[in-house]
Amino acid sequence: MLAAVVGFDLVFLALPTLLVLIASFTAGAIIDFPPDGLSLRWYGALLEQPAFTAAFWRSLEVALVCTAISLPAGTLAALALARYRLRCVPGVITGSLIMSSWRSTSSSSACC
Repeated sequence: MLAAVVGFDLVFLALPTLLVLIASFTAGAIIDFPPDGLSLRWYGALLEQPAFTAAFWRSLEVALVCTAISLPAGTLAALALARYRLRCVPGVITGSLIMSSWRSTSSSSACC
């Protein structure tokens, strides 16, 4: 039963993306589904936009910097948790989760 629900959820989430991806290869002047013919026309038009290419390179730069920082930090944290018996870890984790949830609920405009 669980496998069926998970499978349905995956199809439900992935199907719209798959349909848009297939429709993006249309050769016509208007994107339609099913495509009349196959072409990379829309991808070429996208790559000609300087705003898109600048945003793409900036996103790639941010992703590489974040990866370069978080990978060693996460590895060191995992090694510390695995090798040493740290008594304060459950309290620190619980406290940080409580503080982050309290901060996000207290800053929302849904309350009073």
